[in-house]
Amino acid sequence: MITASTSGDAMNVHQSQFAERRPEATRGAEGLDRHKFTVDDCFRMVETGILSHDYRFELIDGELVPMSPKGVPHERTKSELTVHWAKRLPDTAKMVTATTLKLDAHGFREPDFYFWPMRVDIADKTPADALLIVEIASSSLNYDLGRKARTYEAQSVQEYWVIDAPAARIAVMRLREDGTYGDPVWYERDETVTPVAIPELAVCLSDLGLKPEAE
Repeated sequence: MITASTSGDAMNVHQSQFAERRPEATRGAEGLDRHKFTVDDCFRMVETGILSHDYRFELIDGELVPMSPKGVPHERTKSELTVHWAKRLPDTAKMVTATTLKLDAHGFREPDFYFWPMRVDIADKTPADALLIVEIASSSLNYDLGRKARTYEAQSVQEYWVIDAPAARIAVMRLREDGTYGDPVWYERDETVTPVAIPELAVCLSDLGLKPEAE
């Protein structure tokens, strides 16, 4: 995954997660100037083999930050939702998973699910075109609800969900008239959540057999 946000605390969270597992990750330059990479730089590094195709990272304000690996709760939730939503997707909308969504010259994300109008070509999609963006969180819940939510908010994403996979619950954020999300509204596993722009995709996690990992 190659995604983006806007620097600082999120980077420290991700680096701390990888401090033991990823010896190539370093914080040795804290407080010093760094080279600010662009989205195009990242694509070229992957194409030339400088970065592996399966190396998961985010581009946060021009800095490459490694991401934690996806666990079983994440993959189970994504698999069930993919089947559920693919069967119910209306003719007016499209769906793609883990797509590259460019934010600006120095950042992009790959949301777990991105829904957009049929009239928009996939090559032209933007955050503002999104009918719904969904992220599935395991170890990244605070980041997805915090820094990532503020990024999508700033990009005028109308509706953004964060699914807490280990707890089997959904946080819903919708853009208000003042251009902000406000606090997330939580839905438990036995409650149905309905997207405003595409109500056909209403979902109840318990109907998909998803339950908290502790059970």
